Amino acid sequence: CLYVNKQQYVSQVPIVPSFAFNVQANNYVTYYDDHRKSWSLLFDSEESIFELAKQVVLAKTNLQEKKDFVLLQDLVAGEEYPCRIGDTVECKYNLWSLSDHKIGKLLDTNYSSDKILTLQLGKGKETKGIEKAIVDMKENGRRFIAVSSSLAYGASGLSKLIPRDATLFYEIELLRVLDADKRASARSKARAIKVRQAREKSSKVETTEKESSNDAAAGDLAIDLSKSAASESKSESEETTTPVLGTSKPPPVAKKPRSL
Repeated sequence: CLYVNKQQYVSQVPIVPSFAFNVQANNYVTYYDDHRKSWSLLFDSEESIFELAKQVVLAKTNLQEKKDFVLLQDLVAGEEYPCRIGDTVECKYNLWSLSDHKIGKLLDTNYSSDKILTLQLGKGKETKGIEKAIVDMKENGRRFIAVSSSLAYGASGLSKLIPRDATLFYEIELLRVLDADKRASARSKARAIKVRQAREKSSKVETTEKESSNDAAAGDLAIDLSKSAASESKSESEETTTPVLGTSKPPPVAKKPRSL
């Protein structure tokens, strides 16, 4: 249930694995309640949204029946193009483990130092869960993630830092995609090629239409000339067969009969 305060009720929605809690810009959140009514709520601060979003992921984690799972909740959408397998990314992060069905104490972070975590996606150097969780994030994006033990550090854990069989929670902020400039350049070249091809195609169409127009004009001219020639021929024929006035022969003179 959501409340503005202890006295003012807002809405009720069951948290199920398919529930979508969408964090929007300017401190807005959208979701559907259990009656399929759409809600758009304005929060006082970004941090209050983040805390509620983390509790939504925690609830979904406690409902999980699958052994292998990765749950994603975007906190900030980010900018430009999403990262993908093969990219190298720079991140800031916080790391917690699941403890008594709650988000436990902070295990590790690089927010308190100048260190930046650099990851090469798809190289197999990181756990499967964290790579799967980061793929498609955008620069300056933030994401809260739950990763099952089987896709994290498993039964062995990690030294004294990660407990055995621990379900982990990450808050990842993607600072930069190091390969983004190359990809942007490739996209620009591809767009330039498409524009050039479109212009060439348009030019060919215009040339074909112009040629067709010229052919049609030439055909019309030939028809006109043919008509003109036929008309002149007809006129000459009429001039030849039609007698001119005063040119007809006079009638023959009758001869006088001989006297016997």
